[in-house]
Amino acid sequence: MQLEARLGLVAPPPFAQSERCYDEDRHGRNDDKGPEDEAMPALTRKEVEEIALLARLHLEPEEIDRMQGELGAILEHFVALAAVDTAGVPALTHAVPMDLRLRPDVVEASLPPEVALAGAPKRDGELIVVPSSIAPPQRSGGGPAS
Repeated sequence: MQLEARLGLVAPPPFAQSERCYDEDRHGRNDDKGPEDEAMPALTRKEVEEIALLARLHLEPEEIDRMQGELGAILEHFVALAAVDTAGVPALTHAVPMDLRLRPDVVEASLPPEVALAGAPKRDGELIVVPSSIAPPQRSGGGPAS
């Protein structure tokens, strides 16, 4: 929970006064310092190990040290982004204007089943037969190995 709060994924509980946070207003603490005035605390070695575990990565000790610096640099970029006033900026779905070219939803004739299934490797009437993804594969040969 502490790592998630430091990364801004969840708000820390109100009693976590010792926790340093770069978003002062969001957590009810309002002083004259802005996000750019307070640096994101560096990630500890234990936090990097926890992130690696969550990402299912095995990191060697020297890689943990390197990741500590690299992840810290990434978090510093988030501090810079948090300093930007976006109050009057509308939300976007794309970074550049984009017209969605949607065709009208009109019922049209589809392919006849014979044409649609012509390239199917194995069929059962108008169905395509595929290997089961949950049943064990059938053994060929029929009898026990001798």
